[in-house]
Amino acid sequence: RGYATSGAQMSGIASQYTRAKNAGTVRTVLMDGGGNNVLLGGQAACTAFAVEDVSAECVSILQEAWDIGAVLLNTMWRDGVQDVLWQGYYELPGSNTKLNAALAVGVDGLQDMCEDAPVNCIFVDVRPAFDGVSGTVIFDNIHPTTKGSRILGDTMWAAMVANGAEQD
Repeated sequence: RGYATSGAQMSGIASQYTRAKNAGTVRTVLMDGGGNNVLLGGQAACTAFAVEDVSAECVSILQEAWDIGAVLLNTMWRDGVQDVLWQGYYELPGSNTKLNAALAVGVDGLQDMCEDAPVNCIFVDVRPAFDGVSGTVIFDNIHPTTKGSRILGDTMWAAMVANGAEQD
């Protein structure tokens, strides 16, 4: 079953999970989340800072996403979800230095949130898989090409296998 909606912020992802849960038992969740809180909800706050640091306003936007994510992971645990694989974000090419700084802080927070979750949450850091690989994003320098999507899929699958997550 697929309940994903592209372009969702964290609150929308929680709604996607609720729809899936209401349709039947959910055992394994593959997800990402938090990036669109920066890209859609807080891009101005997360690009209006010096390259060396991330603004307090941007961190506040990230914290809101982490808080929603933590509640979602707790809900999944209470619902009996066995495995959650939470995919991080790759570095954006081109002139996205400030967004990359915000996304890096966001990814670190997501990883911490996943490690602290009561549900078996496996954080999948995709950044190493993208290092030095060209042709992974489309013209907007954000969304993956077919090549980038294959890297994401292969990285998630490898994490599922390595961690014994359900693969059916």
